Amino acid sequence: MNNPGSPLITGPQKPGMVQAIAIMTLINGILNILYGLSVTAGIVLGTLFVGIICAPVTILPVVLGIFEIIYAQPSCLPTRLNLSSRPRRSPFLRLSPSWQGM
Repeated sequence: MNNPGSPLITGPQKPGMVQAIAIMTLINGILNILYGLSVTAGIVLGTLFVGIICAPVTILPVVLGIFEIIYAQPSCLPTRLNLSSRPRRSPFLRLSPSWQGM
């Protein structure tokens, strides 16, 4: 029996270490984006727009930060439960008999 004061667990929880690694990866991705944009802006503005030639090299931390955020995002989100009792058919499968002339 559940105690009235205890929270109900609706699905499997992620281990704490997985959650911690995901949060650190997410923070690192945000910091990489901020660092890459600030270095790019500093070089371009500091050289009176001549440094725009070097901008593609300094954008690499931004790309890495975007990939880190994409990688960390599913690990940070809670697990979704499938509440439907029957499998859903895609709209493609619903329309396919009409394509076949049935």
